[in-house]
Amino acid sequence: MISNVQKRVTYILAILLLLIWGLDFVICKAALSYFEPMILLTLKYAIGIFVVIVIKLIKTPKTMIKPKHIPIFFLCALMGEIGYFGLEYSAIKVMPVALVTVILAFVPIFSILIERVVFKQKIHYSIVFGIIISVLGVGIIVGPHFGGLGSKSIIGLVMAFAAAFLWSAYNFLTESLQNEYDDSTITLFQVVAALCIMAPYAIWRQPDFSGVSTEILIGVIYLGIFGTGVAYLIYIRIINHLGSTTAALFANFLPLSSAILAWMVLGEKLSLIQAIGAIIVVVSTTYVIKKKDKMVKNEKS
Repeated sequence: MISNVQKRVTYILAILLLLIWGLDFVICKAALSYFEPMILLTLKYAIGIFVVIVIKLIKTPKTMIKPKHIPIFFLCALMGEIGYFGLEYSAIKVMPVALVTVILAFVPIFSILIERVVFKQKIHYSIVFGIIISVLGVGIIVGPHFGGLGSKSIIGLVMAFAAAFLWSAYNFLTESLQNEYDDSTITLFQVVAALCIMAPYAIWRQPDFSGVSTEILIGVIYLGIFGTGVAYLIYIRIINHLGSTTAALFANFLPLSSAILAWMVLGEKLSLIQAIGAIIVVVSTTYVIKKKDKMVKNEKS
């Protein structure tokens, strides 16, 4: 039983997590001026893996993965750690941070659509309504400015949507491992698989650090330690103490924290109509998450 004090501490940590993730996006935007997306991602995991190893050694030092699951871990790494974050970073490089995070808020929508298409689960009309409103919200954000978007921005928009879809698919694939392993084991070996895939490319490209500022290098270290390690610890605590639905709801407010930090640090601004569209997307996807959770609970009871 979780005490009220533990819950209050967890809510405070959840707010801190929004700031960590929001700053993660802002630092990525700045670092991408020096590194290409896959190089930055490799550096992030190369640093973060030491934090994840410590977590693993503390929680379940003796648990190892079965050989038959190795292909699944590599597929998860391709879809999640590499596919999702690679596309996300590529989109951030050519688009405002806040707009990218709004598109990524579509992850719950894509998850429900995958359940319908692949697993043939029925979708309640109220959830369909929420999905339609979310799409309209994106239309409000992009529509009036679509004609003025350059080819890079349009490609960035497509990559952001592709990233959201890949993360949804990744979640279903990772779920197949959760009955076999604990979270720290899954995270560690997925990061190991990702580094095995990306390291040869990073070595071949041999990034030049000579022109990189000290601030950017500190930012990259932040991405590894906090973006990969500390954020993971807090997110797992939220799931354990408050439930997965509450964790998803907090994550859904990432566009707000990232927009504020991007404005403060990078000087990026959203127009009034884009801000209204972003609010519509956040509210409607929050509605979909809560509605879906209520339906699942009713089915179990």
